Amino acid sequence: MTHLLFIALIGELLAPAVAAESAQATLLVGEATVLVGDTLSQPALTLTDSVSQHLRYRHWGDAAKELTATPLDDIPAPQRGDHAFVTAWALVHADRAKDATALLTRMETASTAPDAYVALLRGEIARAEGDLTAALGYMASVPPTCSAWPRAQVQSAEVLRELGRTKEGYEVYGALAARPDPATGSPEALLALAKRHGSGSA
Repeated sequence: MTHLLFIALIGELLAPAVAAESAQATLLVGEATVLVGDTLSQPALTLTDSVSQHLRYRHWGDAAKELTATPLDDIPAPQRGDHAFVTAWALVHADRAKDATALLTRMETASTAPDAYVALLRGEIARAEGDLTAALGYMASVPPTCSAWPRAQVQSAEVLRELGRTKEGYEVYGALAARPDPATGSPEALLALAKRHGSGSA
């Protein structure tokens, strides 16, 4: 079994740029030293080595399969909220966001999941459920200083387009694409803008 600090796990789930965007600290995860953000928490999750590897290498479908198969009674009570968050994260990234809806209530008890990441995840689940207004609200609560912000902006742009607010959606993409390279979210923004101009739409 591998014990992971939740913030370190988030660093693995997102991008290598996470550590560069916040105050750095080091800690051990298994045998590997990793850079993490400016807030450290006590060990919050106990995961099998298999699940840890799936998460590390972004094998979301495999991670989700194992995490969802874990009986609730096998998860220590203090860890259930954070386990629900990580499970939902894997499901969303495996394009199974609707399957994560059942985890929302348990996610409320997560003790170390950063609020911005919870908001991002709730927004993506709300979008999958068709509650686009709620999705926008969740995405808007992710601050620009957070490493999850570019993904939240991409999601917001897509939600705006789905709501018929196409111009606003492309404005969000334009702001993302205008940032100095390299920047997370820029490839998605540039692709969306290229498709827009290529199609000749207004």
